[in-house]
Amino acid sequence: MKRPFVLLLATWILVGSCSILREQRDYSYLKKYPDIRACEHFCRDFPKSKHFTEVNGMLHGLYEIRDWNASLQKNDIATYIAFVTNYPQSSYVSQANKKLEVLYEERDYKKAVASDSIVPLKNFIVHYPLSERKDEIEKRITRLQEEQDWGNTCTIDNIEAYKDFLLRYPQSLHRFDANARILMIPEWEQVKKQNTEQAY
Repeated sequence: MKRPFVLLLATWILVGSCSILREQRDYSYLKKYPDIRACEHFCRDFPKSKHFTEVNGMLHGLYEIRDWNASLQKNDIATYIAFVTNYPQSSYVSQANKKLEVLYEERDYKKAVASDSIVPLKNFIVHYPLSERKDEIEKRITRLQEEQDWGNTCTIDNIEAYKDFLLRYPQSLHRFDANARILMIPEWEQVKKQNTEQAY
C-alpha cells in the first residue's frame, strides 16, 4: 500500500518540479525575448506564478506597441481614436492626437473644397485659423464671392450695378463683360423707348 502512495507522491513532486522549471524557463525566455504569444501562454499556463503580474504588464505593453504600429500603418481617424480610447495613459497619446488633428483638418478641407460653397470654406478657416491652407481657402472664397456678385449684378442688369461690381473687383475676369454691358445699356434703353421693329 505504501509503495503506490510513494510513487504517486514522487510523481507529483516530479511533475511539480517540472512545472516550476518550465515556468522559470518560460519566464527567462520572456525577459530576453518579449513576445505577445509567449506572454499569453505564460499567463494562461501559470496564473498563480509570482511573475504573473509582471508578465501580464509586459503583455499589455506589447499589445500597446502592436496597436500603435497598426494605427501608424492604417493612419486613419477611427484607428487613432480606438488607440487613444484603449490606451489613454500611453506615451503615444500625444502623437496620436497630433495625427488626429492633421487627419481631421484634411477631412474637413476636402469637404469644404468639394462643397464649392462659401459657408463651408469660411467654417474651415474658423476651425483651422492656423492652417497652411488658409490662403488657398481665402482665395477660393474671394473667387466664389466674385462669381456670386457677378450673378447678382447680371440679374440687376443696370449701369450702377456693373460700375459697383468693377469698383469691388477691378481685376475680375468679368470686367470686360461689365464694361461692354455698361456701353450697351444706354443703347438698349434707347431701343426699348422706341419700341419699334427697326429699333430691335
